[in-house]
Amino acid sequence: MELVLAIPSGYFSEQDEGRLMKAVAGVNFDLGTRILAIDNAEAAALALLGAGLQAVGDVIVVCDANGIATTLTSYAVTEKEPIMLEKLASHAGFGSSTIHKSFLLWLEAWIGRDLFDKISKYILLEHTGHFGQDFDQVLLSYAQNYRDKKDDDLLWYIPIGRGSPVGLEDDEALGITADELVFTKYHMEQVLRPFRPMVAELLHRHLRDVNRKIESKRKVVTLTGSFGSSQYFYRILNDICRTQHQVQVHQEDRCEMAAARGAVLARKTGCGDVRTLQFARRSYGASVEEPFDPNLDDPADMLLHPLTGAKVTKRITWIYQKGDLVLDHLPPQLRVNSSEYFESFSFRDGEMRTSMTLVGCDEYSESPPRSVRDSRVYTLFTATVDLSDLPAVTLVKQRNDLTGQTYCRVDVVWEVKFDTVIGVELLHGGKELGAGTVDYDE
Repeated sequence: MELVLAIPSGYFSEQDEGRLMKAVAGVNFDLGTRILAIDNAEAAALALLGAGLQAVGDVIVVCDANGIATTLTSYAVTEKEPIMLEKLASHAGFGSSTIHKSFLLWLEAWIGRDLFDKISKYILLEHTGHFGQDFDQVLLSYAQNYRDKKDDDLLWYIPIGRGSPVGLEDDEALGITADELVFTKYHMEQVLRPFRPMVAELLHRHLRDVNRKIESKRKVVTLTGSFGSSQYFYRILNDICRTQHQVQVHQEDRCEMAAARGAVLARKTGCGDVRTLQFARRSYGASVEEPFDPNLDDPADMLLHPLTGAKVTKRITWIYQKGDLVLDHLPPQLRVNSSEYFESFSFRDGEMRTSMTLVGCDEYSESPPRSVRDSRVYTLFTATVDLSDLPAVTLVKQRNDLTGQTYCRVDVVWEVKFDTVIGVELLHGGKELGAGTVDYDE
């Protein structure tokens, strides 16, 4: 199965791949699902271009208005056959947290500081999550049905007195009845009033940067995101674009469907910055000899090293677990530090070796096994490298104070990288001593 996702611009970050992983992590699909992700803004631009509405040389300004942030991203149309876009600029503005703050400022101004302080610790703090979610739903409903409502139309009964041990007195002037506050379209207008200058400033700053990079006589602003279909938001944006910038605004009835069409177009044509993710089908880990840690290791796995006398164990360091998301262009890798001990400082070929074992596990586990003896763990392969050619000056001489025996220590680093094949490399002093690859099916 293959899934194509248009990801909100706030999560599709070139600097922070973790945001994209977080956005996709909640998708509940089989491990065999291949996920193709594209920036919601780029998908919307591709949809507009795919519909034949723009020409080479035009600039498409995508306004991705969602609950995270309002992001403006501009693309220049460089080719139509095949489709090619050049990203020009991107600016992020206000989001849901800014709207919530404005709502609370309005509420305090409307009911007064004394009453606001009285309810805040009971409702606005203890019930912030529920309270905020309710407001988000009211805001979305208002935005989608703006033209159909009158100023005194009821939007919400706000339970500002719920949880207060003393209750609130009814106040007809404030609209408080039975511990609830009447919230209307007029009130919402007051909450959203600060956002017109915010939109204007964001758009002005963005278009200024675009104009510095490219001269284009034709620009169009297209809306996408959860608030992209908002009549209220469209009215503000269209008025600013028309009167201050002479730019057309394009709005579809269902903006989210436009982004979906653009995402599918990107998959079919190979255009756009599409990132591929997959769920790991098994857990992969590496095992080398390490100092025993009673907080991590099973006492049954403890051994006394014959040369150093120290407690050691074969511990598993997991690279990633079954069900984890893996980006194809950013394959997981692991560095494991290891120390090997040998009796002599003079070696023949094959006498001085170090090894690392790659293991797998096919079961989900919140606490993955650390012991190689665990029945769920199996060996995939063991990599062995001959160290006999190392110069004697690179060996560290040590002595066991209890037995008086001298020996040498060699510090190495194992690197494991999961790409189209599994790559293994051994480093000593920053130099490669050995390397190899293994196919996943071997």
